Amino acid sequence: MSPLDQPAASPAVLTAAPLLGLATDVAMQVILARLPLTVGHLRRQFISFGAGLVVVLAVLWLLLRSLPLGPLDRVGYSVLHLGSYAFGGFCFFNVINLNISSLRIRMLKAYLQQHPRPLADEVLMATCSAAGMLDSRLQRLLDGGQITRSGDRFHPRPGFVTFIGGLFAHLRRLLLGR
Repeated sequence: MSPLDQPAASPAVLTAAPLLGLATDVAMQVILARLPLTVGHLRRQFISFGAGLVVVLAVLWLLLRSLPLGPLDRVGYSVLHLGSYAFGGFCFFNVINLNISSLRIRMLKAYLQQHPRPLADEVLMATCSAAGMLDSRLQRLLDGGQITRSGDRFHPRPGFVTFIGGLFAHLRRLLLGR
């Protein structure tokens, strides 16, 4: 049986394109986080997303050539799978930037509480200071029973939240190299 006699791939095989692209995005992020680059983490995320996009386009091009589809079907499948990759890449981007987003949300809430009066910079700095955020976060962890206090030391309690915290710490180390 020659390669020309083989049946064409099914449209379901096209799901490999966004999955391979997302795998490339994650792998590039892990690699770039470990290189001594002077670019910021946001630029590294865009570079890794772009590398994944190149993979998606290449896989789509290879697979769509082998399928017996009309031109509109090819466009439709391309849009669907590029959109799927963009959604996955956006979710990955937000997983990495979750901490920064929570700070922005906290600042917006502070502004909305003062609306329509303007919020003074000093008030915002006092609300969103590193020490203030740390104190409030430690108090929430104490109140929730995730940590205990012994003198001036805090200790984690075993449980689900500690497991999730460790998981995110490992993910951060893996994805951001810190």
